[in-house]
Amino acid sequence: MLSVNHDGVWLGIPLRFSAGRPAVALPDLDPDKQRQFTTARTKLDSSYQQTLQGATAC
Repeated sequence: MLSVNHDGVWLGIPLRFSAGRPAVALPDLDPDKQRQFTTARTKLDSSYQQTLQGATAC
């Protein structure tokens, strides 16, 4: 697991190494967790797109 402390919270992503190269190894999610993940991803993408639009408007 590759992790970093961000404002006192450890965030990480599971990695698998093959021939010295990392590959993301996300776990299978049950339907409820998949829905939560998709909702969070959509919100993050929307916020990011709004940030990009605000940066180009300046």
